[in-house]
Amino acid sequence: MQKKGIKVDALCPMCNMEAENVQHLLMDCVFVRQSLFSSALSYRIPSDLCFNDWLQSILFCGDCFSIQLIGTILYKVWLSRNLKLYQFKNVSPIEIAVDAVTIVAEFNRFNPSSGGVILNSESSDASKKDVYNIQVDASISSDGAVALGCIIMDQYNAISLAACKKEDVSVEVALAEAMAIRWGLLVAKDLNLERIVIKSDAKVVVDCVNLMLKRPVLEPLIIDIRNLLSSFNFASLLFHSRNCNRQAHNMARFAFDFGSRTWAGFCPSLEAPDVFPLAFNAS
Repeated sequence: MQKKGIKVDALCPMCNMEAENVQHLLMDCVFVRQSLFSSALSYRIPSDLCFNDWLQSILFCGDCFSIQLIGTILYKVWLSRNLKLYQFKNVSPIEIAVDAVTIVAEFNRFNPSSGGVILNSESSDASKKDVYNIQVDASISSDGAVALGCIIMDQYNAISLAACKKEDVSVEVALAEAMAIRWGLLVAKDLNLERIVIKSDAKVVVDCVNLMLKRPVLEPLIIDIRNLLSSFNFASLLFHSRNCNRQAHNMARFAFDFGSRTWAGFCPSLEAPDVFPLAFNAS
């Protein structure tokens, strides 16, 4: 519109930080980056490519599901931009991620010849609600003992459940972190949660699950994790920094002294674990 002489705000309406153009809106803007990272792929946009080269690399990557999901997210970002610009409506990155996987799942369900992945996903507006955030972590003591921690929060970031578990195994760090992710998914299944975002500070494991890396030693657990993720109506695995994952880390440490325990509605203090009543033993 500026080229046609129409006076409009040149700033991107999604971030209000930089001038809007195709490169920025669909690749550089923090909004599109958050939308792609919130998806089932936990995708990180490369910083060393122009938009055309990046788009071409996606279209020829050979992964049908990735092509479908990334393309759908980019389209939803464009629609969200127009909603904000012309109707003053805000859409969050997580809503875009949920809507995109719903669209792809529905398309593949009715077009099996497309070669795309068929995920369990609901297409109603309810899919945007009741998304539980699950933080998991693992810790290994000096004697090789493995402990797992899990924090489950509802869509309002209120803690629904805190749990820790001690495992009688001796494994390397990456395997312990994969065990924590799998355990968190099993806890979510036991609680009959339908829509989850699970977060771990183990980037190698997250990247393996999301098909960005391959580590043969992790493969059996990675397959289990992928199968569990596909059993939810909506599930996404994201990398979470250690600082943001502190509560789950503390719960894992908690297991070294107190074994496998679970609390409902709060996260106990390491100094005073029994101030509140015990809900039930973790399994």
